[in-house]
Amino acid sequence: MFLIIIDKGGDQVEKKIDLGRERMGKAIEEIGVTGIHIDEALLTDARKILLEKGYEASELFISQSTASLEHDELLRVLKICEQCQLNPELSTEVLKNLNMIESGNW
Repeated sequence: MFLIIIDKGGDQVEKKIDLGRERMGKAIEEIGVTGIHIDEALLTDARKILLEKGYEASELFISQSTASLEHDELLRVLKICEQCQLNPELSTEVLKNLNMIESGNW
């Protein structure tokens, strides 16, 4: 999603702000450094389901496929993405890089 800014004179300014990326940055900041490492195969499956079927299906998959620590952390991350109004494509980018984000190497 892009925003076109109109200056005080009424002229359209050619600045476009990628609101999705801005929201993704906020989500990454809220996720923070936890030191938790999530299995890559699980993250891949969760991303695939998120893209194909949405947040609810991905949350259900996580609930059925994970132990308590992974379960809690992945659901927390998905809720943050959802609250930051990330579309599924941007949320899958967060999941793709989750281990790097949570290690503090982002």
